[in-house]
Amino acid sequence: MLCPQCKVELRIKRSYTEIKDGRVQTVQELHCVNRECPLCSSVVPVKVLVHPHEENHVDKLISCTNCSTPLARETKEGYIFHDNADVKDGIVICPLCNTAVTIS
Repeated sequence: MLCPQCKVELRIKRSYTEIKDGRVQTVQELHCVNRECPLCSSVVPVKVLVHPHEENHVDKLISCTNCSTPLARETKEGYIFHDNADVKDGIVICPLCNTAVTIS
């Protein structure tokens, strides 16, 4: 994808996964890298790409109540936890902000 101002290839500056409206999606923020372009110094991305995940097998998504990081998926077989999540006695600790989330 090209910058609309200078026509230089845009680069991904930030990428993250979030839950929006109960669905998981990956967001990529594209920025211009041409230092001579006025859009290069902008903190606002030139383009934002949203990639929704297909979650047909998921019955329930559990996310952090503080930062919305996906923590676990509840499937018919049981829970699938985030790789870095600390799980003890029905409570998941968010690996990013250390918020405790109860699994019901």
